Amino acid sequence: MTTESITKDSNPIWRNAAFCMAAAGLLSLLIPMGFGLFGHDAGIQISWITQFTQAVAEGNPYPRWMSDGFYGFGSPAFYFYPPLIFYIASIFRVLGISSSLGLFHVTTIFFTVLSFFSSFLVLKQIVGNKTAAFWGAAIYCLIPYRFADMYLRNAFSEHAAFAFFPIVLLPIYLIASKQQLHWKRILFPAAIGWGFLLITNIPSAIVAAYSVVIFALACRLYRKEYRMMILFYIAGSLVGLALSSFFLLPIGQLQTAISSANYLNMNYYSYQLTGYALIDAFHVLQSNTFYISLLIVFILTLIALWQIREKIKYIRQCEMIEQAEIFILCFAVLIQIPYISKPLWLFLPMMRMLQFTWRWDIWITFFLSVFVARGITRSKHLQKSYGFIMLVAASTLALVSVYTFNIRKLPELDYPKIANMMATEYLPHNITLPGDSVIGLLSEHRKDPLIQRKNGSVAFRLIDDKALLTSFNASVSSEKGEITFRRTYFPTWRLADDRGIDYPIRPDSLGRIVATLPNGNRNYVLKIIKINEEKIGSWISCFAAFGLLGLFMFTTFWRNSKDS
Repeated sequence: MTTESITKDSNPIWRNAAFCMAAAGLLSLLIPMGFGLFGHDAGIQISWITQFTQAVAEGNPYPRWMSDGFYGFGSPAFYFYPPLIFYIASIFRVLGISSSLGLFHVTTIFFTVLSFFSSFLVLKQIVGNKTAAFWGAAIYCLIPYRFADMYLRNAFSEHAAFAFFPIVLLPIYLIASKQQLHWKRILFPAAIGWGFLLITNIPSAIVAAYSVVIFALACRLYRKEYRMMILFYIAGSLVGLALSSFFLLPIGQLQTAISSANYLNMNYYSYQLTGYALIDAFHVLQSNTFYISLLIVFILTLIALWQIREKIKYIRQCEMIEQAEIFILCFAVLIQIPYISKPLWLFLPMMRMLQFTWRWDIWITFFLSVFVARGITRSKHLQKSYGFIMLVAASTLALVSVYTFNIRKLPELDYPKIANMMATEYLPHNITLPGDSVIGLLSEHRKDPLIQRKNGSVAFRLIDDKALLTSFNASVSSEKGEITFRRTYFPTWRLADDRGIDYPIRPDSLGRIVATLPNGNRNYVLKIIKINEEKIGSWISCFAAFGLLGLFMFTTFWRNSKDS
């Protein structure tokens, strides 16, 4: 169907759908800007935005160490947490937005708009129609899960990952469509999509990896006629992996240094309400939100059961691509019932790294956008597609209304206090107490001197104290002396004297740095250093970026010279 026939045949319902979607879009983006953040990750996101953007503004190109974390003891958060969305927030700070809450909202809107354009471009190539792609992209951005993800959970980086998820899937769709493709249309999207997704949100990247593999197998892309394009996709994915190696490479070396029991690890028994992750994700702003979510899921389940008998025959008649989409959709729904699907989490590689089952809703969201866009191009599904659009808009408006009603009754949160109580997975791995207990004890010690005597006869004088460097003079009159720093232990800390001799450091029961100094009077420096994996990863990323850019310029020049 052409764009003209779509709008002509659906008038006036498309106008009603447009009005509903416009209202849902404006209200879901603008209303939260009038309030603070109250989701599970509110404190930690505000804290990280503040520290990361400030460090970048002060000239640190990659601030991996958050010096204000854990009540000023410091946290190695960005050795493990993807940095892309915080770099974007840093750009907005340079442009004049100084409020951390303002940076959160503006960056959120930026990635919402970016996800609209990326999904629009991808859907346009999948369905071949601009109008249908527009409506599909609108669904992708404004479906209720997106609002819940951002403002009920404050899942900052997962929200940003929606901008790159469609790009990763596009080459697989193009290969499965049996088009005559140039290898550039496969390699470059794969490299860019994977490169950005991996430095945005690792769990979303795992969902994307499983989606690609399942989709490719379901479409039988292992057959001989597809192998060359699949090889180009693999090559592009490896380039994307190389682009993100400045972030990924140090993780393998340093992950054992933290309390990784909760870091990228599925907690099967965290769903205390219903055992269904999607419903529990909405249960943040009192019971009203929960019951609305429960009602929506219940109604949609009844509709699905009512339709399934009629749709089995239809599914068998669908094209292979659509069958693959439906198969992944069923898998994504099944995997969100942790008490039933627990064996899958234990058996499938990397699946436990998703942390939460609802992360599979990124695929469901993308599927629904493709489903709507494809339905609009088919005359017999046109009315139903616009009806579904209005249903989604109404659901989002209902969620925004409940959010607005409840959030006005909540007290203002103490963001720094909440931030310091969270992210216990970044404490040293060999602490002897539970993470929450350690955080409480660190709070009691937050006003301690920067350096304290632990054992022996030690006198010291502080020379300089910066976020990543502390220099001091120590005089040890006994055989040896032990001192404790008000700093969280991490392997990238290095203690050396003015002659360049290194001294071992270790964590105590609270994760603080403890050092043993020899007899004598010396000047010492405790500072964060770059490990080899950081340097190697940065070089690999640079070579990959310049190589990809050079390849693009060369192929563009070659094509232009052939055309001339």
